[in-house]
Amino acid sequence: MFEVGLFSEIVNVGGIRVSEGNLRWALFTESPHQRVVLDKRALSGFRHLRMEEDNHYVYIKIGGLEPREKFVSRIGFRVDTRDVRFRIPDFNAKDYLGSLVQEYCKPRKYWETRDGVIQSLSKKLCYVSPSMVSLLVNIFKLVQERIKFREKKSERLGAVAAYRTREGDCDEFSDLFITLCRTCRIPARRVVGLVVNKNGFENHAWAEVYIPGAGWVPFDPALSLFAAISSRHIARCKMGKQSDYPSRKVSWKMHRKLKRNPIRLNEADVEYVKEFSV
Repeated sequence: MFEVGLFSEIVNVGGIRVSEGNLRWALFTESPHQRVVLDKRALSGFRHLRMEEDNHYVYIKIGGLEPREKFVSRIGFRVDTRDVRFRIPDFNAKDYLGSLVQEYCKPRKYWETRDGVIQSLSKKLCYVSPSMVSLLVNIFKLVQERIKFREKKSERLGAVAAYRTREGDCDEFSDLFITLCRTCRIPARRVVGLVVNKNGFENHAWAEVYIPGAGWVPFDPALSLFAAISSRHIARCKMGKQSDYPSRKVSWKMHRKLKRNPIRLNEADVEYVKEFSV
């Protein structure tokens, strides 16, 4: 079991007072490998909402901030995780609902399904795969063989650049996997969260694929987990209808427009992850 502590620091770096602020903050998402315990006392002053794709958020109202004034929020939760391996039943492309394919096979900013190279590659994968399960296996293998792991960088490349440069971190592994699945008409989406290791924790991204008869199944090509997820993963947010959006979003009302955003938000919102025995 892990205890996750989140921390937000909002600073008014502008020269005028801002008012009526709101913070939308992603806490965790529902996943078959984890059970989250959220103390109701920790939600005091927060509005807790379960939103689409099983994502849990809090909304925080913030009063006016004078120039250089700070607003600090902290919230924590416990998450009990386990290793899970999924059995993928035999299925056909016709088993999918049209609405599911329409929503989760769309091209997005980092999932360029209409790119010529991606489409040509996907046709080859479909041609050499006698079943949908073998198609998933071949997509997974191609991603792992194509991309050489690099240290995390601030820039997210997207699927096409990852395929061409042959390098990337967990973002590129998952983006290329999701894009190839979507181009082959297999609904797929992104999951972001944390992975805990011997050195502490780090931000991480993996994928989920919808399998008829099994539901949304995790795949982590960066860590060689095929239809599986480990107890070291902590899932925070699922993204299928958009390829990316921030875990925190701050909005403000101001009496006059400014050339620069007067609000500065701390870069990383995970303050600590503590592991303990039940």
